[in-house]
Amino acid sequence: MKRKIVVVGGVAGGASAAAKARRVNEEAEIVMFERGPYVSFANCGLPYYIGGDIQERRSLLLQTPESFWKRYRVDARVGHEVLRLDRAAKTVEVKNLKTGDVFREAYDALVLAPGAGAVRPALPGIDAKNIFTVKTVPDSDAVKEFLRSHRPARAVVAGAGFIGLESAEALKRLGLDVTVVERMPQVLPPFDPDVADSVARHLEEAGLTLVLGDALKAFHGDPLATEIELASGKRIPMDMAILSIGVRPELKLAEEAGLAIGPSGGIVVDERQRTSDPDIYAAGDAVEVVQLVTGRKIRMPLAGPANKQGRVAGANAAGGRMTFPGALGTAIVESLGISAAKTGLSEQEARAAGLRVGVSLTHSLDHAGYYPGAEPLHMKLVFEEGSGRLLGAQIVGEKGVDKRADVLATALSARMTAADLENLDLAYAPQFSSAKDPVIMGGFVAANAVRGEIKTVTCGQLLEKQRRGEPVQVVDVRTPAEYDGGHLESARLIPIDVLRERISELDPKKETVVYCRVGFRGYLAARILQQNGFGDVFNLTGGILACPSFGRRKSAGTGAGPTTEILPDGRLTAVGLKKRLAGGAVVVDVREEDEYRYEHIGGTRNVPLGRLAAELPSFPKDREMAVLCQTGVRTAQALKILKNAGFDRVRAVQGGLEAWKDAGLAVERRRGPIPLLRQVQIVAGTLALFGGLIVPLRWVAVFVGAGLVFAGISGKCGLAELLAKLPWNRHPEEEKPAGGCGPCA
Repeated sequence: MKRKIVVVGGVAGGASAAAKARRVNEEAEIVMFERGPYVSFANCGLPYYIGGDIQERRSLLLQTPESFWKRYRVDARVGHEVLRLDRAAKTVEVKNLKTGDVFREAYDALVLAPGAGAVRPALPGIDAKNIFTVKTVPDSDAVKEFLRSHRPARAVVAGAGFIGLESAEALKRLGLDVTVVERMPQVLPPFDPDVADSVARHLEEAGLTLVLGDALKAFHGDPLATEIELASGKRIPMDMAILSIGVRPELKLAEEAGLAIGPSGGIVVDERQRTSDPDIYAAGDAVEVVQLVTGRKIRMPLAGPANKQGRVAGANAAGGRMTFPGALGTAIVESLGISAAKTGLSEQEARAAGLRVGVSLTHSLDHAGYYPGAEPLHMKLVFEEGSGRLLGAQIVGEKGVDKRADVLATALSARMTAADLENLDLAYAPQFSSAKDPVIMGGFVAANAVRGEIKTVTCGQLLEKQRRGEPVQVVDVRTPAEYDGGHLESARLIPIDVLRERISELDPKKETVVYCRVGFRGYLAARILQQNGFGDVFNLTGGILACPSFGRRKSAGTGAGPTTEILPDGRLTAVGLKKRLAGGAVVVDVREEDEYRYEHIGGTRNVPLGRLAAELPSFPKDREMAVLCQTGVRTAQALKILKNAGFDRVRAVQGGLEAWKDAGLAVERRRGPIPLLRQVQIVAGTLALFGGLIVPLRWVAVFVGAGLVFAGISGKCGLAELLAKLPWNRHPEEEKPAGGCGPCA
């Protein structure tokens, strides 16, 4: 008697199951029901279809019912929803969504591949017609049609995971102003924060606005949403939004049929993809998967595992004997020129699993530095202390990320150690790699730590030591120019090339942390100190580049997270400033008086930068201080003045007043004209622009330029004095503004 196999769901798991079932059993009758209009499509390609990288819509359609029947003799029925299954009668109840007819279909073996649906939370205004998800072909059709018909200028992408960043890239390349909102304090939540931070820096530099550590609260506007409100109270104007905040497994059929559901929220299956019912198999985003590093069952909604599970489920439903051991969760994403890949466990995941964890951070070039076009690869290896067994890897870079991720995924599958990575024999030519490939370099660093040749510390561990007040001497072994460009708080500069001569300046009995830019000079310094009687020496793995937010340029709503108070370089975040204001710290705003009058933070004191030195005697040296300006430029000058005068407890505020406002915190604002400095900039810029464009007025541009040079040297600005006399700039109830231009914000 012919075996009848029914497959519920198409796309990756279901279509793979049906095709493999036919290859195993040519005689079986195979019926596949798919609720949507397409039996098999490339859902991973949807953001690229929206962005125009994939031009032809039909390229997304991998199989049709007609092609499935011709090649595999599979009866694929789209627009058919399976409503319930009867395990005792071995039937499924199906509804034809086009005609409304309901019927029963019998099976000998059943394969469930219901997948997972996009999460769409019940928030006010979320049903507006300009709020989309990107999960199916019709979803992407709707986005493209809205882009064509409405020509939006501003988009919000909710969720900074893989699909979120790919969607943000698509919209940005189409010319939209894109803001990405993420509930977690980092992009790419599956990655470690120090790795994700380098991705965030690149995305900001590419023009995305990131709002991290803030959640959706509501959408406002009718019939189209025009504004999104966040949990912090921050509001962002928008013309459209894409929701990419996760997927939820479709468990209704399995739960109602009494099939076992695991602790992770997926359908329980064994290595043959059998459920708790031996005649029912399951595959894809709705099932549990064994994480190969830990052996634990988790949910892993990825295309690779789904295809392989479907293949095994289909084979066994047709009478085969295949097994699926599990997966590592290897994944890669690219957005606006930066790629990020992960395989195995992150450091956070490994620690949560109770493993004894070591990490190595390296910043090798993707190919030989002497060959044109080399770009850095930031690689983090996670390994088990003692054994050196590789536990996971994360790689970020512009080129060569995929190759290294695949090498490391293979190494993880083979249960290799850090020492095994040292000895890999990988292909080398200067345009492809280096004689010591980045994977091998990562193995060198990890294996050195496993053998006890060097002790390492991560930036997070160092900051935690300092927060607890542990007596750690931190030594920066870079050049003076690098040090002046930014360094870790309390770090002492002793360049590597003079370390031996100045070693007496350090206390060999103290715990010592050395660092450089990427880790190599720090490694050399640590070895020098170890061999000169320093017993407790650590190298900052990955160097200062591995410290989250170090060197990050300002971007609205971006930071080290909603609870971070002090950044690695010692600057205060808006959260840290708010806490210190509440604690009675002296906070000095060094902007000009009219800027301060226009808007300022309550509880701060205004002392313009030009008067700061004269006001120093009025500041208490025994109290904590903070200093800020509009965006942070004048703050650096003020900080130098205060430190030179012996104020040791003073910190700069990262991003100044703009960062405070970006964090959604309140300012005190008066009605009236914009600050005089901005008026000067607008008028002078306009005059210079017209003078440059209109040849007979070229002298105007020269005159304005000369006037600004004189103002910068003398501190007196005739244009400012003239503007101050205009009616809207008069302040009868306040001291009149001085005529100084002040430095640019």
